[in-house]
Formats: sequence, C-alpha cells, structure tokens
Amino acid sequence: MMQAQSVPDAKEMPDVSWGLGLGLDSTTSGRYAWHWGDQGDSKALFVVDLVKKNGIVYFTNSANGLSPAADILRIAPGGDQQGIVEWVAYGRFDRQADSLYRRMSDIGVAHALAEYVEKRKTKISEDAMNMLGYAYLRRYQPEGAIYIFIQNTEDYPASYNTGIASRKPIWPKATKPVRSPITRNRCS
Repeated sequence: MMQAQSVPDAKEMPDVSWGLGLGLDSTTSGRYAWHWGDQGDSKALFVVDLVKKNGIVYFTNSANGLSPAADILRIAPGGDQQGIVEWVAYGRFDRQADSLYRRMSDIGVAHALAEYVEKRKTKISEDAMNMLGYAYLRRYQPEGAIYIFIQNTEDYPASYNTGIASRKPIWPKATKPVRSPITRNRCS
C-alpha cells in the first residue's frame, strides 16, 4: 500500500507516485501518504507524515474547499508537500473570480463578463473560470455556464480542457453556434 506502484509524471513530479489507492510524496522534509476527494460542492483531503506518524484530515462543504490546502499543509503536518499541492491543483482563493461571481449574480452573467473583460488587468485562471461555469451548472443555469465556458475558451484557446468546448456542441440540442454576447468568436 505504501510502496510506489506507478509514477504518473516522472518528468514534472518525480517525487509523486501512487501506492495502492494512496498518493505518495517523498521530499527532503519527509515521506507522505495522501488522498483527496472532490464531490463538486464538498472537498476532503488527508495527508500523513509516514516518518513522524502524524497528519491531518479535513473536510469542507465548499467547492473551494481545497484552495487553502497549501497553507494548511505548511502548518500541519509541516514541511514541504509541493507535490501534493501541485497534484491536487486547487489554487488559492481567487478574489477576482469571487468578485466576478458576485457581480454575475447582481447584473447577470453576460454583462458581468463584458465588464470583467473591459476592466481586467489579469485573466482569471482557467481552473477558477471553469469553477464559475460549473457553479452555474449546479444552479441549473446552463445559459450562464455557456457564456462563462465560452469566455474561458477565448482566454485559453490552446488549453485542451477549454479547447474541447470550442470543437464540440456544449448541449446535444444545440443546432446553431452559440455566440458570445461580448465577442465575435463562437462555440459550435
């Protein structure tokens, strides 16, 4: 269980491997076993220091629940678990994405996105924008989600994740291209 069975990305993350159902991370500060859960609106993570025999388990009922993982792991169990943080890859809390989400609720998705594009100094990360789109899907507002996913595709056209949306219909019933209200690009 605690022995490496496979190394998923030996080039980018040489210290991360998979045991039997557990992630394993070996760093200069220790050897760790870990696993996480992502159920959309709830997240969980546990990390155990295999040498010191201590660790942490935490559960959240938030779609952003793993965003403080890097900060929490620095405190408990301590040391450097960068491989775990990179694998789980839930960035820190994104104030710009949170503000956009609130603005979308206030004035509507299309208007909020147009305002964001016009005023932004930096792009919201691809992952954070995807989270916004999925939040709208969970709210049963697919039209808003489509606008968000289209914006993400326009911001990150080379990404495999967003690039799929630009090549395939988002909804099976869609027969015409969906046009973004804020650009001339289309998603079909």
